[in-house]
Amino acid sequence: MHRISKAIITNFRSCEQVEITLTGYTPLVGYNNAGKSNIIRALEWAVENKALLSNDFYDQRQPVAVECFVTGITDDVLEKLGVHRQRIEPHIVDDGIRIRTTQATPGGSAKDIKREIWMPEMDKWGNPQGIPPAIQALFPEVIRIEAMVDMNTELSSNKTSTTIGKLIKAIMDPIITEQGERIREVLAELSSLFGAEGTARAKSLTSFDTLATEALQEFFPGIRARLDLPGFFGPLNS
Repeated sequence: MHRISKAIITNFRSCEQVEITLTGYTPLVGYNNAGKSNIIRALEWAVENKALLSNDFYDQRQPVAVECFVTGITDDVLEKLGVHRQRIEPHIVDDGIRIRTTQATPGGSAKDIKREIWMPEMDKWGNPQGIPPAIQALFPEVIRIEAMVDMNTELSSNKTSTTIGKLIKAIMDPIITEQGERIREVLAELSSLFGAEGTARAKSLTSFDTLATEALQEFFPGIRARLDLPGFFGPLNS
C-alpha cells in the first residue's frame, strides 16, 4: 500500500520548517500546543484542495509549502488509478514520487493552490497537464478524528460525528463493503435462531419460554413469555 513516508513542511502555522519521517503508524507525542495538530493539518492540506487563510501562515510574506515523498506505488496502485496512471508513471523512481503543494498568499480559492510533481528526468519541479487530479486520485478522503472531550457522552451516543462514531465507521466501512452480503446472511441466520419469532428458533430458548410461561401462570394467568433480543441482530447498513 502506498503512503506518505516523509514530509517537509514550510511556513505552515507553527511549523516554520519541519521535516518528519512517517511509517505505517506514526504517533505524535508532545506537550499541549507543541504543534502536533499542525503537522497533521499540513499533511491533510497537502492532499486536499482547500485555500489557506492568514492564520495558516507562519510568515504571511512567505509561501506555505508541503513536500511529500510518496512510496509504495506498485503496479497494483497504478492499475487502480485508471486514466491517471499515464500522468504519474513517468515520474516514479524506486516505487515512489515526490509531490509539492504550495500557496503563495493567504485567502483566495482552491485555484490559488499549486500542486507539482518532481520530474527526475528533467531534474526539476513541474506541473504537466493532468498532474493535480492524478495526484488527488492517489489519496483517499482524509479522515481526521479529534480527541474525545467527554467519554460518557461519546459512549452514550450513536452519532457518526462523534470520535467513537468516526472510529467505528472507519473500521466498519471497508468490512461492510467487502463482506456486507455474507454478514447479512449470518445475521439473518442468527435472527432466525434467537429472535422471538425466528423460523428456526433454538430449542433451548423454546424450552426457556415454556418454563417461564409455566412459572408465571400462577400470578398472571394467560400470560405467555417469549425471550427476545431486540435489535441485537438488526439490519446492517451498507
